[in-house]
Amino acid sequence: MERIWRVVLPALLLCVILTGCGGNTANGPGEQQNAPEQEEKKEYAPGERTDTSYSSEWIGLRYALSDDMVMATEEELNEMMDLGAEALLDGDGGSKLVDYAKLTTVYEMMAVDLTDQSNIIICAEKLALSGVTEKQYLEAVQTQMEDVYSGYTVTYGDITERELCGMAFSEMSYLVDYGGASLYQTYLVRKLDGRMYGIVLSYSDEARLEALLEGFSAY
Repeated sequence: MERIWRVVLPALLLCVILTGCGGNTANGPGEQQNAPEQEEKKEYAPGERTDTSYSSEWIGLRYALSDDMVMATEEELNEMMDLGAEALLDGDGGSKLVDYAKLTTVYEMMAVDLTDQSNIIICAEKLALSGVTEKQYLEAVQTQMEDVYSGYTVTYGDITERELCGMAFSEMSYLVDYGGASLYQTYLVRKLDGRMYGIVLSYSDEARLEALLEGFSAY
């Protein structure tokens, strides 16, 4: 498990540090006032999971786990969001109290491949300012990663665009050198109705990226 969390933890930190980063990045010259919404407004709802799949009507994606992947449970995802059992359930009726649409950051899915510890995390963040662009968001990621990976060598690629199941995502990849051991991470983001939908892929072999992405299909 130690090897698994060595790969997963940086991706979790990545999602955590982005909470509220929209307020820090919306002050770029001339961009915050002019960035339009990409899509017509939809009411946010987190994706649904089974042991082997994930689906989100809100964003329009599905993900099918490979045979070697294991899905994180709802309890494990809630723990990542620091939601204790007392916050999730009514003490009398046991009904769910949390309105995920009101949370700033929601971890919708995490799955780990047990053969090589590659993993995928899907999260959605409510932006502090609606004008934040995908490019500004990823630039904020890069800036704050300098603190997360302090002491390690990080090589960033350019921010590009990737089509995934017919949708355009902004993409940034980077390589972290842990003194001889390499960790690749790719962050895909798509802005929708005041939220940033993020897909974080972590892998130790560069060739694994395309294999991880093959699990996606249109909803």
